[in-house]
Amino acid sequence: MSLSQMEQETLKAVTELDGKATNKAVSEKIGTSIEDALFVCIKLIKTDHMVFKPNRGFSVTDKGKEALEGGEAEPTGGAVGVAVQPESFRGERVWKVAGKRGRGYGR
Repeated sequence: MSLSQMEQETLKAVTELDGKATNKAVSEKIGTSIEDALFVCIKLIKTDHMVFKPNRGFSVTDKGKEALEGGEAEPTGGAVGVAVQPESFRGERVWKVAGKRGRGYGR
């Protein structure tokens, strides 16, 4: 599987920001919103190209370094710099907020 141009730009940005690769820093480096940068980073984490370390931020794995060195970008089919929401986030309800009545609230 080859990486998209956006994913390669993100890997390159994380490599350059070694030790300081936060969502905000990555988004500024690749020129996109923080949310789009986060979605691309999550996709790269799920494919084992990156890892997240709580004290350091994002870090490129060996698989990610190999993809950067020899990877050919596949056409994105959209505007350059626009991240696509990962497939796994489209159908899930992970962001749904709990109902009105929670534990002891509203009694």
